[in-house]
Amino acid sequence: MLRIRQVLYPTDFSEPAAYALPLAARIAEGYGAELHALHALILHAADAVEADRLFPRMEDALEELDTWAARRMSSHLGDHELDHLVVHEARERGISAAPVILEYAEAHDIDVIVMGTHGRRGLRHLLMGSVAEEVVRHAPCPVITVRSDSGGGEGKWPGHIVAPLDFSEASETGLAYARELAASGAKLDLLHVIEPVSVPDPYLTGAAGFAFDADAARDSVRHALEERALALVGSDLEWEIHIELGRASSRIAEFAAERGADLVVMASHGRTGVDRVLLGSVASGVIRRAEMPVMIVKPFGKNILSDATSGTTL
Repeated sequence: MLRIRQVLYPTDFSEPAAYALPLAARIAEGYGAELHALHALILHAADAVEADRLFPRMEDALEELDTWAARRMSSHLGDHELDHLVVHEARERGISAAPVILEYAEAHDIDVIVMGTHGRRGLRHLLMGSVAEEVVRHAPCPVITVRSDSGGGEGKWPGHIVAPLDFSEASETGLAYARELAASGAKLDLLHVIEPVSVPDPYLTGAAGFAFDADAARDSVRHALEERALALVGSDLEWEIHIELGRASSRIAEFAAERGADLVVMASHGRTGVDRVLLGSVASGVIRRAEMPVMIVKPFGKNILSDATSGTTL
């Protein structure tokens, strides 16, 4: 099973954040790990140049915010049965939430971060950004995002995993994590999404070879993926390959919902800056769309894979 000893649950006390707490507690219990509940103390209106102009007693304001957060954290955690867990309550100051979370994760050798996301899309997402996505891009460890009230219920978790797979080294890392999680008896669907190339009609004149043959593409990809999956996953687990057409991020989320999956496990290349804007990010798109928790891992950073895959039941 995965080597998980420290689980971080960041919260701003919002409803989306609350959705992640049952799953964070469940993972901590299943792996015998300690649970860290973190709230970032942020004074959004602070003036970095002349702080005293807006806050004559900045330290007093922060102390009041800390006292309020302590009460909220106690009430927030008190709504859940956590007495059987080792829980660390933390409140850390910072200029924005994501850096606080990332610094805490690094300082406390966190193995996995479990956090809620608002699932914003479109213009609202561009304007407001996403703390969860910033944490996913820069976290030193795997991150599980939770967008709805799922993953913390009764019964074995995860019982059904969808693992997107392409021909990159990064996706092999995602598949390795999916394999270990599925070792406890979970159903494993391996998904490859073909994104047809859109070619304007004028370019197709007299050039029938440009026509996209979906069936031929599926057959060609399936054979290559089956060989790859057999080598990476093995024959001791039950798994099935699915080939879908469409935009990768939306089709992955739709497919997982259609199959009734309760976890998507995938790798992110960790693109940042201009590269991410130009190329986009499939992982970010899935995080914003998926109804079930999404576990994002990276081919670099902290590795919590074990040498053996003796599964655990959550």
